[in-house]
Amino acid sequence: MASLAVIPSFALAGFVMLSWLAALIYRGVADFSVANPFSVIWEPYDFMQSLPILFAAVSGLLCASVFPSRGPTVADLTSAFSGQFVAQWRTWFLVSVAIAAMLVFAKGEYLFEADSYLQFDRGGTIASVANILTPVSLVAAGLVAARKRILGIAITASLMVIIFGYGSRMLAVAPLLHLLGTHLAGAHVRVRVWISALAASIILLPIPLFSRTLPVHGLIAYWEGLWSNLSTIYLVTLPASLGNIGFTAPLAAHVSKSAPIPIEAFFASLDPRLSDGTSWDEWAPILRVHTYIPYSMMGEWANLGLPALFIAMLGWGLVSRACITLTALDRSALGRASMIAVVGLCALSALYSTQYNTRSVNRLITIMILITIMAFVRAAVARQFRYSTAGKVSNLRSSVSQLEHRPPSPVDSSSHSPTRQVSPPPLPPKG
Repeated sequence: MASLAVIPSFALAGFVMLSWLAALIYRGVADFSVANPFSVIWEPYDFMQSLPILFAAVSGLLCASVFPSRGPTVADLTSAFSGQFVAQWRTWFLVSVAIAAMLVFAKGEYLFEADSYLQFDRGGTIASVANILTPVSLVAAGLVAARKRILGIAITASLMVIIFGYGSRMLAVAPLLHLLGTHLAGAHVRVRVWISALAASIILLPIPLFSRTLPVHGLIAYWEGLWSNLSTIYLVTLPASLGNIGFTAPLAAHVSKSAPIPIEAFFASLDPRLSDGTSWDEWAPILRVHTYIPYSMMGEWANLGLPALFIAMLGWGLVSRACITLTALDRSALGRASMIAVVGLCALSALYSTQYNTRSVNRLITIMILITIMAFVRAAVARQFRYSTAGKVSNLRSSVSQLEHRPPSPVDSSSHSPTRQVSPPPLPPKG
């Protein structure tokens, strides 16, 4: 059985190949006569010329997955953690509610009505962290559902409403992430339920794609637009969904042929510090096709050369594998939470690598590494403390055992001599 740590690399390699196939189909049926930022990318796309990019990316991911059976398996983690996951359902409830509150707090009033897409009341770090933790909240809601089914489903439904107001494609994978959490908790999820969740994801995907095309944004506008166009939305957006899945291929090809990206831009992208302390703000406007279309990580490294793309995907696979393996070693409550967070962030970074720039992926990888370091250090300190405590207890037991089996010590011989009788003094003579 394959290790959980290599599943992200295998899944991303599979998605990349699926994306190239979807791009081939969409390119043959779509109409690009209307000029827009997407048609500029799609119209010159050549499937055969993009195959080297596909080969380099998939080769790097597969090389990062050698010896796939080494490491923790899903079955191992489920059997080891299931009972503890369920016992900690209150913690997962608080985690999911806290992340939902962060999402609402970041959007503020723009969650309901906004003039533009990606408009936040409190943007910056809060918005970034809330978006990054969104998949974690959905998995946590699934963990709650393993113990309190109705409560867990209610949390997931509430999160989906908030995500709908964001116009995020995370809405489509919400059912699958919910079931993943339930499965990790040890609950039996039937095959037909997984198939139903996959079908729901396919049905939900056109909704955020349609919402983004509306002139106004937010929950109110999205709901009104969805309700008034319910009969035609899938006829219009289903082909767009195919193009959205396949957009990885033409975007990577377009970026690889763009003007050479300076090496300084890669240094800024890989800088783990926040934007305020780096030169990223200087490069961010340049590394974009359009205001709403950033360069992709695969395209950026392909722009530097196919060997660079191979090394970048190999590095992503190895770092993801190491983070999952190390956090899975810690069987404490913090270790379990760290492992779930790393798996969720790894899945999100895989998605980002296909259609978002290196900087976006690097932020997720940086958080994954920090979580892994904290979990590893905590486990090492706890292990050392246990060893130290066990040693002291062992020494104490040994001392007690020695005292119990110690032969009697020799006693002073004077204590065993017969008692000498002392004669009373003679009486004085009588007068």
